[in-house]
Amino acid sequence: MLAALGVDREAARRRTIALAAAEPASRPGGREPIDLRKATDMIVMTAGRNPDVAEEHMQLLGDGLVHVDYGEADQVFLVQVTRIPRVRLLDVPRPLGVFDDGMEVWLAGVTVDNYVTVTLEGRGAAAPAALQGYRDQRARWEADAQARSDTEPPAWPAERLLAVTLTLRDDVGSDYQINTGQTGGTGREWLHEWSYRPTPPPAATTLHLTAQVDQTLTTLDLALPTNPP
Repeated sequence: MLAALGVDREAARRRTIALAAAEPASRPGGREPIDLRKATDMIVMTAGRNPDVAEEHMQLLGDGLVHVDYGEADQVFLVQVTRIPRVRLLDVPRPLGVFDDGMEVWLAGVTVDNYVTVTLEGRGAAAPAALQGYRDQRARWEADAQARSDTEPPAWPAERLLAVTLTLRDDVGSDYQINTGQTGGTGREWLHEWSYRPTPPPAATTLHLTAQVDQTLTTLDLALPTNPP
């Protein structure tokens, strides 16, 4: 049932362990009262650590509605799962600039859902050689047990893209701030994403994206959906 609701069990694992390790203290009987934030963590994150235990506390009431009961005398929780469309604002990738060594930076995508997510990609003549160099380094590191024990793996090629400065604003003055990001990964070694909050308000019609690559400044105006998520 949790998988059907889109719970990412593996991504939640570390946070779940930290939550489970917390010492309950303040409620009679040694149990800490569960506030809304902790309940949210338990509902979403516990599935990654022990889905069988999580299922014991949850019942599906209907499409998008889940009853959650942790055995407290004075409260239960209701989870409502809402479908949010993912809207693509970029029709085709756009070039943003070139680093001194010839590495090209492209805007590969901009999407709006629960975040505004901007995806950058490293391209150009320098990209294949850099990727092959990374793969060779990675293979040597993985083959060396001592290196795996003592050192970090080689940096993803996409970490170069962290040098790009991005700024988002819209025509009603919303303040967009980075909430999370992802750099590299298997099969996406030259991709970097920043996810921003908040989502554009209904009154906003245009998203202004400014990117600085070395001394090159590029500004793009992207039309926002008329019916935002």
